[in-house]
Amino acid sequence: MRRSSVFLFVPALVTLFLSSALRAQDQAAATPSWTLDSVRATGPSRFSDAQILDVSGLKIGSRVDKSNLDDAANRLLVTGAFSKVGYNYQTRGDKLAVTFQVSDAARFLPCIFDNFVWFSDDELVRTVQKSVPFFDGSLPDNGGLADDVASALDKMLAVNGIAGRATYLRKGNLGQAATAIIFEVQGAVPTVSAVQFTNGPLDPPLFAEGSKLLLGKPYSRTLAEDVANNTFTAVYANRGYLRAKFAEPKLSVHAGGAPGDPGTVALSFSVDAGTQFHWAGLTWSGNQVLSEKDLSPLVTLKNGDVADANKISDVWTAVQDLYGHSGYLTAGLRPEPQFDDSSAQVRYSVAITEGPQYRMGNLTVDAVTSDLAPRLRAAWELKQGDVFDTRYMKNYIQAAGKIVARAGVRGGAQFTFSERLVPQTQTVDVLLTYK
Repeated sequence: MRRSSVFLFVPALVTLFLSSALRAQDQAAATPSWTLDSVRATGPSRFSDAQILDVSGLKIGSRVDKSNLDDAANRLLVTGAFSKVGYNYQTRGDKLAVTFQVSDAARFLPCIFDNFVWFSDDELVRTVQKSVPFFDGSLPDNGGLADDVASALDKMLAVNGIAGRATYLRKGNLGQAATAIIFEVQGAVPTVSAVQFTNGPLDPPLFAEGSKLLLGKPYSRTLAEDVANNTFTAVYANRGYLRAKFAEPKLSVHAGGAPGDPGTVALSFSVDAGTQFHWAGLTWSGNQVLSEKDLSPLVTLKNGDVADANKISDVWTAVQDLYGHSGYLTAGLRPEPQFDDSSAQVRYSVAITEGPQYRMGNLTVDAVTSDLAPRLRAAWELKQGDVFDTRYMKNYIQAAGKIVARAGVRGGAQFTFSERLVPQTQTVDVLLTYK
């Protein structure tokens, strides 16, 4: 009875606690657990069993139950490294063997370390891998691993006394899938103090304009490569070196002279110029509306001329313009170079897809004043059904400018034009705005 009395006078909160503890004991007794003996994975995976074990959070020799296995599978899935994760297990006495069934994610993106000038790529990858086992220099397109990599890079910066924090963005064209993940340091980054060229047949002063895009700016690997692959390469291409390639620049980092000064970096570019090619002509195919007699005068290069990439590009532009003049607005060109290194010559095979001929559709004019719109509309000479002429727009702009000047319209209004092709009717609707 005394015991009962004591029990009856236990406060309500303690009673609840004891009840919960008793339920937990009952549940623990009802939920089987085992000692984890092994973990392996099956399926198409780029990761080892050891990496999967590490990321799963499971520990060999620890006590686990089914809820622990569910949690482990979820940890693997949320990384984004797998499109599917499942598991099965076998028991032998108190021992448990787990097999994860995985399928790798469809897309892994290469990682670019944009301005980590203090470390090599190998150093960065090795250091990050210690805390992000699934990182191998690339990451899945989805999931949270990019955040984990940024955190690991933050720690690396801090350990080395470098001010700044790691951020990342996905590289790609608007509306298209990403092609890479770029990690960069936000903070005190060395500026480019010098741009040098160590070899190549062309004089360094020819690259002065392109070098201005880099000098005095915080170092960026992606910017340096873009300048090399476009601006610097164009200098060579315009002198006939159509297959010139620049290697990634070598860096010379110079420490700052005062606390907080990030210092500077000098870039040294090296080029594989290749052969200087000379023009050997071209052949057309697919052209029916315009004959070779129409197209040949557009080629300003003569056989034996240095194959200047600018002049070659001008040929393609002139062909597009001639087709546009005749209403073939969707005409396409596919020039294929045929290089002959032994003779240092290049010849082009140009496949043309002419497409349909477009005619004038509807004209809409929206002007800054209501009385100006009718005048601008009246000056438009292409009538509905006329063959559309892309060259006409230039002539119209001059005429429209005179109309606006006579109207005495003041302010910052400007002309904008948009053309909407209607493939179903093979017509072009034009919107002209002066506001």
